[in-house]
Amino acid sequence: MGVTVHSSHKNYYFGLSSLIGAGIAAVLMVPKFYMPWKFGTNDYPLDSQKLLFSIIVGVFGWASQEALTLSLRSVKSGTVASFQNMSIFFVFMVDILHSKRVAIWPEYTGSSMIIIFTIMQGIFSYMKYKEDNPKKEIPD
Repeated sequence: MGVTVHSSHKNYYFGLSSLIGAGIAAVLMVPKFYMPWKFGTNDYPLDSQKLLFSIIVGVFGWASQEALTLSLRSVKSGTVASFQNMSIFFVFMVDILHSKRVAIWPEYTGSSMIIIFTIMQGIFSYMKYKEDNPKKEIPD
């Protein structure tokens, strides 16, 4: 984005566009969501605990994106991507094992792809490192 614009602006515009997209999707899929007078009743899709946890997840997601932007200044992108992908996998595992939520096949496929591609990225990075830094022979 250039050197004069702070990197958090990218996250702001992405977050704003995501909020608008999610708002439009909520209007189309769950019209009851925009009826605040029904909050706290059985007719409203979120109770106060779900709303609180949704806000907490949003704050941590924002913090993760800000940290990702800052970490890319000093750490290689492959390392950062591995840690970002593994956090998604661990959240999936906690959701399945701790919360006892039933997962559907795309979630298993996505988690498997994260694991496979993270391992492949590690192997390819190691092979590239070995190619760029051949073992030097020690003279007798």
